[in-house]
Amino acid sequence: MSTGERSELMITIRSFQRLIMRIRRAQWLMQLANRALKAGSDASLMDFGYSAEHIAHLRARMLSGQCPFGLSAFRRNQELIGRLQKEIDRLVSGAVA
Repeated sequence: MSTGERSELMITIRSFQRLIMRIRRAQWLMQLANRALKAGSDASLMDFGYSAEHIAHLRARMLSGQCPFGLSAFRRNQELIGRLQKEIDRLVSGAVA
């Protein structure tokens, strides 16, 4: 593998790793938002960066009996993390071979 190819590979792997970190952070914020909504803490949601419109949407979901950020959203994120990690593993194993 040439130096240029190795450099491109590392850039790709790092971008996937950054994406995984962003998804995990989003998951964490979604969990915090669910807790804050249950506690009635709109101020906390604003501190997390949620807009008033988004808070109103999440609260409406909660009042209709739905979880503001439901299990399916968390599941989709976990599946995406898994696919990205598999791709990283594939790229790394291909580089070593």
